[in-house]
Amino acid sequence: MCHLIRNVTLAALTAAILAACANPGELPPVKLLGQQVDDAAATQVVIIHPQTRWTNIESGQIVRFISGNRTFTWAFDNSQDVSSFDLNRVTPPGFLDHRVTVYLTPDPKYIRD
Repeated sequence: MCHLIRNVTLAALTAAILAACANPGELPPVKLLGQQVDDAAATQVVIIHPQTRWTNIESGQIVRFISGNRTFTWAFDNSQDVSSFDLNRVTPPGFLDHRVTVYLTPDPKYIRD
């Protein structure tokens, strides 16, 4: 019986520690996602339509987003720990009227063979 209590206690403690470490609700700070830059710096253009739900971006790119008659340019000099985020976190207020997820691939110049 002691072994059962000890095993259950150990399992509960392990689950609590893992849950505390995971912290899935915490979003990375915006400063780890890149920075807004002038439109002239853009090396890529992504047009956002009402049906756009996601876009793939390579880290290190400077992307001008066009939504209707508005533009917004973002330099994806992001943390390597960030693989995706909601574009609404970095756009000017009212730029998007729906969620668009940015999926990031690593910058090839930082990938080792």
